[in-house]
Amino acid sequence: MAVTLPPPKKRFVSSWVQILSQPTAIYSLVVLRIIFGLTMLWEVKRFFDNDWISQQWIEPTFHFTYEGFHWLQTWPGDGMHFHFLFLGLLAICITVGLAYRVSSALFFLGFTYTFLLEQARYMNHFYLVVLLSFLLIFLPANRYFSLDAKLFPSIKSKWVPRWSLLLMQIQLGLVYFFGGVAKINADWLRGEPMRMWLAKKTDFPIVGSLFTEEWMVYIFSYGGLMIDLLAFPLLAYRKTRPFMLLALLSFHFINDRLFHIGIFPWFAIGLTTIFFFPDWPQQVYQQLKKQPALVGGAALLTTGLARYFHGSTELFPLLIGALAGMLLATSFSAKSSRKPAPETISLTKPRYQTWVVAGFTVWFFIQIALPLRHFFIPGNVSWTEEGHRFAWHMKLRSKKGKAIFFTHDPATEKQEVIPIQKFLKGWQYQKMATRPYLIRQFAQFLEQK
Repeated sequence: MAVTLPPPKKRFVSSWVQILSQPTAIYSLVVLRIIFGLTMLWEVKRFFDNDWISQQWIEPTFHFTYEGFHWLQTWPGDGMHFHFLFLGLLAICITVGLAYRVSSALFFLGFTYTFLLEQARYMNHFYLVVLLSFLLIFLPANRYFSLDAKLFPSIKSKWVPRWSLLLMQIQLGLVYFFGGVAKINADWLRGEPMRMWLAKKTDFPIVGSLFTEEWMVYIFSYGGLMIDLLAFPLLAYRKTRPFMLLALLSFHFINDRLFHIGIFPWFAIGLTTIFFFPDWPQQVYQQLKKQPALVGGAALLTTGLARYFHGSTELFPLLIGALAGMLLATSFSAKSSRKPAPETISLTKPRYQTWVVAGFTVWFFIQIALPLRHFFIPGNVSWTEEGHRFAWHMKLRSKKGKAIFFTHDPATEKQEVIPIQKFLKGWQYQKMATRPYLIRQFAQFLEQK
């Protein structure tokens, strides 16, 4: 007698492929594309306004190029100025979504070229721009609210695969997290160099007179440590997300006023929006119609604070301040809603799904390994500088040094001091004098002279 067994119960097993391929609303990714483009346009303008192009690439006769890239040379004549004009044009194209993937690829190559030309101007936010511009090449951020979608309606879609958002969320989360890990060191935990920095900023409005108090020093030191460590997990959790955004606003506003670190505070605030619901721009718009006084008032308040802390009326910080205020008001007052995704569509083609998972794995293995590598290198990274770069060691130390180079003639035993100013600009010398790898590179250059 044949027995027919009932089919086994279907169990839901969420594989990486299924998770990464789920359709998700595109709106927050579009905003990120626009924020990236506008930030880069603002940065290009700053380079022209401050004459940094001439100072950093044209006037120096020697450049501290990166290992393996010594063959790179600056453009002759006015070529570097035209190079930055082209970067500005590409930033506009990324903002409006015109030839988006080509523009992103060219921007990545063009900006990375300027980055690799000079080690002495390494900054973490320049490294972040290199990483994000590379990732943008692969993100379908031009499927909506873009000129590409207007010109090629077949690509238009309100949905993107979930990996598009996760990629940016994890990348930005790691920046904050490893920025916190780097602060877990003996100097930072005993209040240095924050104690030294705050002592020079007693003219800070309202609370500046308290900056020499020990309890204030530890509030800043441990407050910065905790914000960096907790930013990723608290932004990832829906209920704590608006509170973390409020903390980050305060953190970045104060950092901009205290340390004048360029685009980074405003860039970071704008990018943080990717952690909110994918359709948050629609939620803000709906809330603005329902409660215009609340949302508008919050935008005016944060815009005013952005103006106050930044100390100028530059348009981009004001826009970021207004956007953050509207998002905060909406997050605290509106009920969270998540628009259901169409379960019948798959936005990542089957033949690419394995590549997406493999790419995720390799990329984030590198992004985790690089910030951890200094733990396996003997010595104090703040002194040796080994493992300091590409590891999100942000605002951890102040260093001053003096380097003198001699020529020595074995036959006559004659020594002469080499006039370094013939080869290096003052800003290059200041960096070189405290970084052993730059001292070695410059010595090798002099040896060939």
